[in-house]
Amino acid sequence: MPYHKVSRLNQNIRLSDYLLGVFEGLPTRSSIKKAIKRKLITVNGQWQPSGYWVQNMDLITYNDTLRLPRKILEYKVPILHEDDYLAIIHKPAGISVTGNQFFTIQNALPFNLEMSMSTDAIVPMPVHRLDNQTSGLLLIAKTKEGCFFLFRYVIYSLIKCVFG
Repeated sequence: MPYHKVSRLNQNIRLSDYLLGVFEGLPTRSSIKKAIKRKLITVNGQWQPSGYWVQNMDLITYNDTLRLPRKILEYKVPILHEDDYLAIIHKPAGISVTGNQFFTIQNALPFNLEMSMSTDAIVPMPVHRLDNQTSGLLLIAKTKEGCFFLFRYVIYSLIKCVFG
């Protein structure tokens, strides 16, 4: 069963926000909240709600025994930048970033990007979305720390999305 030990936490953060990018099988906020609701996530051996404030030294476990392996979509996307922490790709129009269907950018990322060699590596995941019919640059996190910072940069508008 996958587990994660919280360390070097510098700010207050809720469990549902903290887990973004921690476990491979939980790539989105929605999947995290569903796993918490289904009591697949425990903190220090106890179930906690999504609003639980994560603390240093918490041991978070994910009971993924019922999780099916994710299929990889063999679909080539242009990579503009890639390093051990993040990638920037060009999302073409006509494909969703995430969703319930198989034909998504998220399912194509493992086919296109190298796994990070960093100690906090995660399966590459989009940090934001673009509409299905919109083409443009898409930020991809490859580490937990990268996901944490890029996600906040987008939320707090430190990285601006420009359409035109």
